[in-house]
Amino acid sequence: MYLVLLETSGNQSFIFSTNKLRENLGASELIYRTGTRSLLRSVQASCGVTLWASDARTMRQNLLHQTSIEDQTSTIKVEVILATSGKALLLVEDRATAQDIIRRTTLSTLKQAPGVDLCGVYEQLSQAQSESLGDLIHSKIGSLIYEHLSHVRARRPGPQSRFQRLPVTDECVTSGLPARYLKSRVPEPSSNPNRSQRQSAVSRVKEGARLNAADRINQLIQDRGWRFAKNIDELQKSANRENQDQDKDWVAIVHADGNGLGQVFLEFDQYVQKIDGEAKPKDYFSQLRAFSIWLDECTEAAFLNALETTFGDWARQEQEAHAKQQRDASQGKAQGEFRVVLPLVPLILGGDDLTVMCSGHFALPFTAAFLRAFEKQTGQAVGADSPYNQVKPLVKEALGSDRLSACAGVAIVKPHFPFSIAYDLAEKLITSAKATKKKVISAQNFDKPYPCSAIDFHILYDSSNVDLEAIRDRLKQDGDLLYNKPYVVTHLEDLESNVLPDSYAWAKQHHWSHLEKRVVALLKPAKDGNGRLLANNQAHTLRQSLFTGRDASNAQLSLIWHRYNREPEDKAALRPLLQTVAQASTSTNDQNGIDSLFEPAWLPKKQSPNPPSAKDSHPSGSTQLTGFLDAIEAVGFMPEAESSAARSAETSTASHEQTLSAS
Repeated sequence: MYLVLLETSGNQSFIFSTNKLRENLGASELIYRTGTRSLLRSVQASCGVTLWASDARTMRQNLLHQTSIEDQTSTIKVEVILATSGKALLLVEDRATAQDIIRRTTLSTLKQAPGVDLCGVYEQLSQAQSESLGDLIHSKIGSLIYEHLSHVRARRPGPQSRFQRLPVTDECVTSGLPARYLKSRVPEPSSNPNRSQRQSAVSRVKEGARLNAADRINQLIQDRGWRFAKNIDELQKSANRENQDQDKDWVAIVHADGNGLGQVFLEFDQYVQKIDGEAKPKDYFSQLRAFSIWLDECTEAAFLNALETTFGDWARQEQEAHAKQQRDASQGKAQGEFRVVLPLVPLILGGDDLTVMCSGHFALPFTAAFLRAFEKQTGQAVGADSPYNQVKPLVKEALGSDRLSACAGVAIVKPHFPFSIAYDLAEKLITSAKATKKKVISAQNFDKPYPCSAIDFHILYDSSNVDLEAIRDRLKQDGDLLYNKPYVVTHLEDLESNVLPDSYAWAKQHHWSHLEKRVVALLKPAKDGNGRLLANNQAHTLRQSLFTGRDASNAQLSLIWHRYNREPEDKAALRPLLQTVAQASTSTNDQNGIDSLFEPAWLPKKQSPNPPSAKDSHPSGSTQLTGFLDAIEAVGFMPEAESSAARSAETSTASHEQTLSAS
């Protein structure tokens, strides 16, 4: 028996190598097809086993209910363990079948998706390895096949060598690769129409796959009467439809990724053996397949849940308004199908990965909703008769929790900002968010992080500097931090009972709910309904004072804050901007308990087998931080806070009018 591995490399570079959204969409679709359609059609041609289906749910069921290659009553010659975007793992009966499947898949990819870097290898399993999971683990066959893949990939030329420039060839206007075609029409104006028509083979197939990508991803929401935006212009038009006067001229790149799952897959065989000491290799392979498909389904369900949470009410209002308009205009005549265009374009959705472009106005609430939904979906109980009944014990063994977690980076930029640079920024932001795992440590296992979801974001007002490290360095003042990112999304009730005291204190200080409360406080309307309770010029003055140091900021705050201390209602409304500061300052005798925009920073120390109790936990040294600047940055990008402020404004105006009438 042979183990076959096919895997693409350089996926991010292939997808985001140009700034054309249509090519990004098509490239993602080509990567998806490589590990699914191309592979499964090759399996069908080589072995006569039909597993491919254009509907993703049907394909998953086909994979889950395969006939085992070890079934003595069957003549089956192949069993597909994984078939996902850009990756496939199979068991085959003989060397010839392994070679034939690799040859067919790589050849079809070379023809249909030039530029995709796909490589396939195989390793023989001995009789002992086929019958004993312990022997399979001991032989490190999983590591060996990946080492083999690395060696084969290193020995052959990369995909760039496929596109020679001799004889001298003009280059493609979008990819920079040698041009091969002249486009029959130019969809965008250009100062040089002859040059703009030149197109490389890679760009050609990416554009061609875009429509397939749109059809496949729109299947997820077609029963709701929705569809995703086709391009940035349609995305902006959809986002601005609700209020044409509101500035929503921002787009966001949201990149989310699961925490710790790479290590889970690498050590998956060991977790299977720990749970069942008598497990066989076939159990390992079937559970690996079930885990992979379960993860796909959880991510997809979390994505749909986030769409409903973020856009559901708005989309239904659009549908009702359109239906009324059509009834009034047509006087009962039948009309064509109408679908609400969501201001979002999915680029990657599979495994534990999610990458979307969406309206900047909705990016932060959508991302928070996705992370919460991902935790909820992966934490749901699995029935004993479910094909996923072994998944939850594996998750518990690997991560010390009944659920998974994920982190996300959100880069919010202007619409025509280079897409590839925005994606790079989102990647750096997710790296920052993933640093959470070093701070949130399990109370049951001091060597393991506890699954904790977090967001880091940046709104790029200054496009001259997109280096995150440099940006954050500028937000340090005399040892203090002028930011509170990343923000923890996981519910505090979950963390309080499962993580160390220092970890909980850090997570509480950095919790998403505090950012939401601060934004609501900044948007709180004045009693007469004219402007905000904390006037824009005062908020701006406080913002500027942060860059002059903590003492100067506190002095500036004292000049303003006394105006609000007179009214208990005003004081309570603005208290979220300061609420933890006075308590923390009093406990450390710093600032003598005065109100401040700063608070002592919690920096969890390296944990020991004897963790501190809650009463022993304390903030670190003299370093302080503020979330005020984060809140000012997020104003305008948190619709729920805006809605809350609008409702408050209506209530305040009505109350003010009643007071005037009474007087």
